[in-house]
Amino acid sequence: MKRVFKFLSLSGRDRALLLSAMLLLAAIRLGLVFLPFQTLRRLLGKIARSSRVESKMERSRDRIIWAVETASRYLPGQSRCLARALTAQVLLSRQGYEAQIRIGVAKDSGGHLEAHAWVESQGNVVLGRLSNWERFTPLPHLDAPRRN
Repeated sequence: MKRVFKFLSLSGRDRALLLSAMLLLAAIRLGLVFLPFQTLRRLLGKIARSSRVESKMERSRDRIIWAVETASRYLPGQSRCLARALTAQVLLSRQGYEAQIRIGVAKDSGGHLEAHAWVESQGNVVLGRLSNWERFTPLPHLDAPRRN
């Protein structure tokens, strides 16, 4: 019940943003399971282009990241870093912000390969920064969905 009151205490804009983030994150999680990655990226590119941007500052970059992080905590199951990064990239792109997904790889203490995804915008990591950042070697940039 506490979560419901917290949600209702948000502004209408924040409630709408949080619901958008939750729906998109859930859809992306399903897409990562059932679709080839390139097909999912094409669909997400279309979604990113589908919104008309009136003002770049309509929603701040920080508020979009807040919505994605909050949505990932409240959806059942675990939202992996790639699903969160894809969600943030689409929502940021729809608002006119530049956003690139980065994926890095590292070996854990047992020698097993690990991967991590994060989002960079205007040269800064805006989602997915880890405390042990230095151990991940970034792969080449994934192309961001383009707006026409």
